Formats: sequence, structure tokens, C-alpha cells
Amino acid sequence: SSASVTSLSSDPLSPSSTSPLPSSTSGESCFMLSCTSVLSLLSLFQLQRLPHLILPTTTFLPLLTTPTLPPPLTSPPTLPQLLRLKIPQRVGANYSTFGILLLNDTVGSRVDSLEELSNKKPEKIVLRILQEWLEGRGVEPVTWETLVKTLRDCDLSALADEVHQKLPSSHS
Repeated sequence: SSASVTSLSSDPLSPSSTSPLPSSTSGESCFMLSCTSVLSLLSLFQLQRLPHLILPTTTFLPLLTTPTLPPPLTSPPTLPQLLRLKIPQRVGANYSTFGILLLNDTVGSRVDSLEELSNKKPEKIVLRILQEWLEGRGVEPVTWETLVKTLRDCDLSALADEVHQKLPSSHS
């Protein structure tokens, strides 16, 4: 049919709430735009080094779902993808070993300084470890494969298996 569908936006002032969408566009794809916006904000905050804005923005992630497939195992992960998998929460007390391995920090001094910056809160420490690694200050290459190997090396095999299973290249 050639009928148009209007956006499901709850903001009446939003331009998309009044403009018609092509009939091939569904409410789900409108929601996907919202999800993309939140993920874009997280990436921007990461690039601009605004960690104080990253954690509050992550509170929206459990509300979002996206039908897009995750990237292949050899592509670089992004902070929003890692947060959706709840890596900072799930590494937990293993943060020291995780940081030493992922940041290639043989003496543990970088992990110690991140620990102090994060008020010794494991979730925040892991978040900072991930940020440093994603910025290229750790084990290379910055790929899902490196992350999965590091998780296994930290005795977090269940989490490593879950991350590996969610990647399309692991289903071949």
C-alpha cells in the first residue's frame, strides 16, 4: 500500500513525530534511530574523553534493543557494544587481572592508577580499562578476538563464551 506511517516518537515537537514516513518504515526502525542516537552519544563522549557523561548515558542501554547484527570477531569493538554486554559489571572483582592483561601492564601500575581515579569501584575501573584499551593503549589488535582471549585468560570463560556466541563470525 502507498499509505504512510507516522513516527512513534513521544515528543510532539520532534520533526519525525509530524512527518510521514515511507510505508516500508515501521515503528521498530523508528526506535532503531533512537537507539542509534544513544549509541552515537556514547561514542562521542568516548572520543571527547567525557567519562562523567558516559556512565549516566549507559542507563538508557537496557531500554534499547537493536535488530542489527554485532560486528565480526576481527573488527574493533566499541564502548557502547561492550556496555550492552555488561562487561564492566560482569568482570567485577577480576578487574585487576583483566586490566593487567588487556592493558599489557606487567607491573600493574596503570591498573593501580585507574583504581585510584575510579574510587576503587570495580565497574568504573573496568570501564576505564576498556576506554584505555579502545584508545589503543593496551594489547593490540583492538578486536573482539583479543577481548575474548583476555576474558578466558582471566578465568571468565562463561562471559567469553557469551561474547563469542553473540558475534556472527562465531556461528560459522
